Amino acid sequence: MRKRLALLGVATVVFSAITPAFSQEKPADPDKTYDIKAKYSVGDLLKYQMNMNLNMAMTVPNGASPFPGGEMVMTSGLKYKTVGIKPDGTAVITIQTEGAKGTMMGQEMPVPATPPITMEVDSRGIGKMRGMENVPGGQVLSQLMNMNKMPSMGLALPDHPVKIGESWDVEIPSPMGKIKMASTLLGVERLGGVETLRIKMITTMPLDFKMGAAGTPVTDDAKAMMIMSGNSVTSSILNIQSDNARILKLAGDIKTDMKMTMKGEAASQSPFGSEMNMKMDGKMSLNLLSAGKVPATPVKPPVKADKKG
Repeated sequence: MRKRLALLGVATVVFSAITPAFSQEKPADPDKTYDIKAKYSVGDLLKYQMNMNLNMAMTVPNGASPFPGGEMVMTSGLKYKTVGIKPDGTAVITIQTEGAKGTMMGQEMPVPATPPITMEVDSRGIGKMRGMENVPGGQVLSQLMNMNKMPSMGLALPDHPVKIGESWDVEIPSPMGKIKMASTLLGVERLGGVETLRIKMITTMPLDFKMGAAGTPVTDDAKAMMIMSGNSVTSSILNIQSDNARILKLAGDIKTDMKMTMKGEAASQSPFGSEMNMKMDGKMSLNLLSAGKVPATPVKPPVKADKKG
């Protein structure tokens, strides 16, 4: 039960509904280039609605799986607040969840509240995350992911100007292998009167790691009680504001396929044998609810000392 709650809590943080009033395609200029860069301003306050709906199936070579699998649904509000800008333009952003709810296999699951985390994000949307160790399940996740180089909200922008139809690739190293992000600029689209760039992005994340008896990753096969292999592929369509690369909406399909092989004593004590396969597929969405500014804190005038004559 605790592992399930921790998984829901982490997913709420790592991952991000209102549909704009109208959508209208703009004729593409084949010769125009777009220098897509994320731009930030101190005090920016963005609120998003994140939804995930996943179906999970666990299978074993012999007999019925002890884990029935089924549907997992999660919704959460996400609040992004820009609290600082570094001299090189990197933004310091705090991320906090609001009103997270989840169900697993039809059973309502209370999602634990998560403390704010901080991310330093550059102009390409690549960030350095701090504070994950305080999130339920975050310590294990920190050992599996590269917290010093992560795409914020799954976005990785090109390092050069691109035209409509052009693609770019980004690779991010992680303890589980290289995360590959292949993106294509599909066109220009107006959403609610705002000019956006429509981007298709396919993210392939390897799930290759070894887990020791202490439940932490190891590099030596001999010390592993479980070896996991597979990958997770997310195919997304994003609309980002053309002037600052702010995400207005994202819709994605997720497909995960992973094999877990137990070793040694763990295999002999396992109720389902030495091997289990997990397949998961579903959809996720992220929609901007509001964009505003953090109210300025009133500055109190200094108290003047009384003059005694």
